[in-house]
Amino acid sequence: MHFREVIPRFSSSTYVRRIVAIVIFAILPGHFSTLGLGKAKLHLQVFIMGGGTSHNFTQSYQQVDSQILSKAGDTVRYADSWAQLSGALNKTNVLIQASNQMPPPAPDLRNAIMTFVNTGGGLLVVHAGLWYNWEAWPDYNRILIGGGSRSHDKLGDFEVTVTHPEHPIMKGIPAKFMIHDELYHQEIDPSGSPVDVLAIATSPLTGKTYPSIWVVKGSRGRIACIALGHDQDSHNNPAYVHLLTNSTNWLGQKW
Repeated sequence: MHFREVIPRFSSSTYVRRIVAIVIFAILPGHFSTLGLGKAKLHLQVFIMGGGTSHNFTQSYQQVDSQILSKAGDTVRYADSWAQLSGALNKTNVLIQASNQMPPPAPDLRNAIMTFVNTGGGLLVVHAGLWYNWEAWPDYNRILIGGGSRSHDKLGDFEVTVTHPEHPIMKGIPAKFMIHDELYHQEIDPSGSPVDVLAIATSPLTGKTYPSIWVVKGSRGRIACIALGHDQDSHNNPAYVHLLTNSTNWLGQKW
């Protein structure tokens, strides 16, 4: 038997391509991990937008939430200025919007936020950001939230019940948990974006049941909303900590 009968024949170009591929995978495993081809975790660029009235945004969002997400390995920036957000969206994977400040974003930034979500960015709207704050920007509530809140119970203890435990955002969340917070009377807009409710709470004040956590459908990106988060008590609640990290991971498409 001759060697030429058992050794596959390769053209010189095929041989070179195979050698190059071997070298690339040998010396650049970290690069391919960042593209989701390896085992390394994806580190997200998270921007938290705070500022406004009736809440201590610096304490709850800049200090507590930033620390929670930084410990998870994400890079976190916080601002209470629309101008700072405008310059950061193109370097952001997940935008956490908690601000209720006036005036609302200028029209060019509103369009930039819509574009951010419609081109695959992740948006998490939290607590005060869910209010019907901005009459001048109705699409914010209608499209990005699927509704909004105009009232809430007094600050106090209430129970949250998970209704969609299989969703990744609810991973590790107890079926029921207590929290000291404001129970927002969230209204679903029938003409707005469709939503999937993941958890609910019943108000002892009104006797009605309201969404507490939900996801908004209809955009190319991902949108999640958490009605919880009035102050440091709720932000330090273990269930809230899990919700924050789970939501950020899902929105940034780590999962």
